[in-house]
Order: sequence, then C-alpha cells, then structure tokens
Amino acid sequence: MTTTFADFLDRSLLRPNVDVVVADGRSFVRRTERRFDVISIPGVDTLTLQSSGSFVFAEEYLYTQEAFSDYLRALTDDGVLAVLRFAREPIRLSMMGAQALRELGVAQPDEHIVVLEQGSLNLTLVSRQPWAEHELVHLDGIISRSPQELEGVSLKVMSTFFQIRPMRYLYAPHRRNADPTFAALMSTVAAGRFPAVELPTDDRPYYFSAEWVNYFRGEAQPGPVKEMLDGYVRFMGLVIALSLLTMLLPVLVLRRRGTGTKHIAGTVAYFSALGFCFMFLEIGLIQKTTIVVEHPAHSIAIVLASLLVSSGLGSLASERLAWPLRRLVLVAVATIVVIGAAYAFGIEAVLRAALPLPFGVRMVVVALSIAPLGMAMGMLFPSGLRALGGGGEGLAAWAIAANGLASVIGSVASLPFAVMFGFTALLSAGVGLYLVAGVAFVPLTSAGAAAPD
Repeated sequence: MTTTFADFLDRSLLRPNVDVVVADGRSFVRRTERRFDVISIPGVDTLTLQSSGSFVFAEEYLYTQEAFSDYLRALTDDGVLAVLRFAREPIRLSMMGAQALRELGVAQPDEHIVVLEQGSLNLTLVSRQPWAEHELVHLDGIISRSPQELEGVSLKVMSTFFQIRPMRYLYAPHRRNADPTFAALMSTVAAGRFPAVELPTDDRPYYFSAEWVNYFRGEAQPGPVKEMLDGYVRFMGLVIALSLLTMLLPVLVLRRRGTGTKHIAGTVAYFSALGFCFMFLEIGLIQKTTIVVEHPAHSIAIVLASLLVSSGLGSLASERLAWPLRRLVLVAVATIVVIGAAYAFGIEAVLRAALPLPFGVRMVVVALSIAPLGMAMGMLFPSGLRALGGGGEGLAAWAIAANGLASVIGSVASLPFAVMFGFTALLSAGVGLYLVAGVAFVPLTSAGAAAPD
C-alpha cells in the first residue's frame, strides 16, 4: 500500500500526517491513548459463516456491544463512528451505538445517530455529540445530489458492484425518515427503553449468526446461506451418529466377554466426558484470549501450545505423585473447576489489564495463565487408564476409542453451542462435564479387576 499501490491510492498513506499501523483494529483501539475525529469501518468482516463449503463459524469482534463502547471512548468529544454495512444490519448497529452512548451517560442517544441508505449500502453514523442542524443540512445537500455527484466516490466503480440509487435517510433526528422501522426503534430509544433486538457481545461475537438462529426457528430464507447450513447440519449429524454408533460397540462386545455393564458404562462415561470437556475448554479459551493477542491465529497457537505442553507435564506428574488415584483425580477436578470458572467469569478483567503490555509479554501472560489448568486436565486421562488396572486391557482400548470419538463430537458441537449460548456457557459446560467425569471415575477403580483378560 505504501510501495506497489502507492500511486493508485494517490500516495495518501505517505503523507506526513498519516501513520500506518498494522494491527487488529479492535485491539489497537483498546490499548491506544490517542483520540480520533473519525473511526471508519468500511464493510470490514470475516463472513466465513456464509462461505460456500466452509464448516467454520467466524467470530467477529469488530461488531459487538463492547466494541462499539471501545470505539466511542476512542473518539474525540465531537468525533464520529462511521460503519458501512448492508441490508438490515444498521438496525443492530444503531442499537449497539445507542447502548454504547448510554454507557457514556448520553440521555438521548437517538439525537446522536444518523443512518443513510444508497442501494445495497447503508452508512451508520454515531456521533459523540448530538447532530447539529448545520451538519444535517450538509447531509441534506449530499443526499439531494446523489447519485450523480457522490463526493470522493467514483460512480463508475460503485456501479460495478452495486445498483446505484438515490441516497436517502433511514434515520436522522428531526428529518423525514424513509424507514418506519427505524423511526419506531428510535422513538423507543428516545423514551428511555431499548427494543428486544439481539445484539452480539464479546462473549457471543457471532454478528452473522442471525441466519443460524433463523434456520433452527424454521425462518431461514432459501438461498446459498440456507444451503450451507443444511450441509453443516448434515455433516454434524453424520459425525454424531457414527460416533455414537461406534461408542455402543464396547457395550455389546465387552458384555459378551463377561465384563459388567456397570464397569463398561463407567469407563465410557469417564473417558467420553474427558473428550467433550477438553474440547469445550480448549475452544472456549481460544475465543476468550483472541482480543488480547490480536488475532485468532495467535490465540490458537498460544492456547494449543500451552495446553499441550502443560497437559503433558500434568500427565508426567500424575505418574510421579504417590497419591491414591481417587485423591489425585479429586484434586485435579477441583483445580479445573476453580480455574475454569475463573476463566469463564473473570478472565476478561485480567486480560484487559494486559493490553498495554508488549505483544510478546501478552502471549506469555496468556500461556502462563492457562498452564495450571492444562496440568490438571493432563492428569485425568492417564489416571483413568491406570485405574483400569492390569486386567483391563479390553476396557482400555475402548476407553481410548470413546475419548477420541467424544473429542470429534465435541469439536463439531462446540461451535453451534457457542453461537447459541456464548463462550461463558461453553466454558461452564466444559467445567460441568469435568465434574461428571469425577463422579464417573469412582467405578473405574474396580473395573480393571472385573475385566477379563
């Protein structure tokens, strides 16, 4: 942008009053002390949820309630947040802006919001100050000249991608608005109430998940998005059906060999719970730490590395500690519950305090905060295998298989679970399943003796 394409951009990025920062925009805004006249988000997204053939639900931390609060705090006293989006998205964007303004002590958020529409494009403008009459008059002039004289925008370029139509207000204070929905929404906001519009948050940052929710409500519209979701549901159903079918085999095979049903059920329950909850906690931790390390790739790398190393150390420690197995498992489960609950409900404050630190230090903070949890998680699997004893070779093989199958199901099911309920619920479910594993461990101590050779 400053070399090969510099001339294409009229060398604007090389001007002395322009600083180029390569960073995640949300993280940069949260840690910088600078204040800006304008923060512009021109259609930035990672719309992976609607990408053909992709079974990945993309989180989007740029469009959450907390993000809008961060943006408004980073503006000057008369600064403006400008978000360019599409279709009906400005309804949620304006509600997030209104909520963020309320947090700043603004009594009448409806006086601070303007929404413009032109063809498929919508521009939501949220100002720190109420829109003055002379500012609205200036916007009136721009609207009256559209689309023939769009300021700073090539009509030829725009018409290549969008059907250009005259610009109009979807909402502006003290103006005639083209959309009665916005007028009704803002009337509600002006009265001090907020409509029941589901807004994305940092705990549930799936800005594009409305299609997923509508799908399960039976309200999805025919088209590429519905076809993609149909494919995901078929894929998820196939994985779960095959996994559950395979997990039933140990019951049939081992019962023929004389192993008691109680021992089989306890073994499958314990190792399956470990597979589910490990994946739930792993994915929840990746998402909870994304903002502080600036990018999902960084979060995946540091969380997986920390969990794998620390769980390996925990596995090694479980062999070195001369504790009874039940005591070892009890302590490990208690540690997971305490640390997991802290991560689920209180880690945001710790990570937010780490934002001003250098990137490398933040990565170390994340890794060290996860390590004790990983060590405790790593103790449970080898402890379960040792509990089966020397006579439990048949059960041990099925235990490993059940754990692997549960991990597959957990990885597939965790994402829609997070979309519907959030990452705090995902981590809480993982912690709860570790409690289930602790209860299921009790019959394992006698399973080895009961299993045939």
